[in-house]
Amino acid sequence: MKWTHKNRSKIKPASLAVFFLCIYPWSRYSLSGLIDLGGPYALYIFEIFLGLFGLLLMRPGGLRRSAPHPIRLVAPLLAAGFGTGLIVFLCARIMGLAIPFDLNDKQTIFALLIIAPIVEELIFRGLLWRSMEILKIESRHIMWITTLLFALAHFEAFSRVGAEIKIYVLYQTVYVIPLSILCASARLRSLNIYYSVSVHFLFNLAFYLGSYIL
Repeated sequence: MKWTHKNRSKIKPASLAVFFLCIYPWSRYSLSGLIDLGGPYALYIFEIFLGLFGLLLMRPGGLRRSAPHPIRLVAPLLAAGFGTGLIVFLCARIMGLAIPFDLNDKQTIFALLIIAPIVEELIFRGLLWRSMEILKIESRHIMWITTLLFALAHFEAFSRVGAEIKIYVLYQTVYVIPLSILCASARLRSLNIYYSVSVHFLFNLAFYLGSYIL
């Protein structure tokens, strides 16, 4: 059967929202090891497909809305994102934590500055956020639920890494909480994910620059 707008309209938005709220955590926390067999970017490719597909099915309101003059509303959050990234890197240095990825590697830099901010915000402040909006969950509750899921997504690797990296995974699970709160606040103020991506990017950029200036 050919997929058309008419076919899509027969599916209730609430049913789609429940589906994506279930399918993403299940696939992310249960199948990530299997997905990773496809290569270092397999999980990101899966999340891009899932996020865009879900938001397109649940239109309107997935990506297009915007608050008036959003830059004025989110400028302090952009600055806070950059500052928090520097603080997180500095704390890692003070505690003597080894960063388990090479900040001089071009692929790592590309993943850190481009892929991660776009893909993670597409999922957490895009697909999952929009799904909960459709289910009439209050925005402040959405912020805390997505923050919890965001932290758990970073903790998921704990059981699959060596003992020397586990402490960093725990540290990362903690420091992504303020990052998620900043990104969620940008999402709330601007009504779209573009500025949450920007906050996430500035956080990661500051973390990267910290390796050179701190």
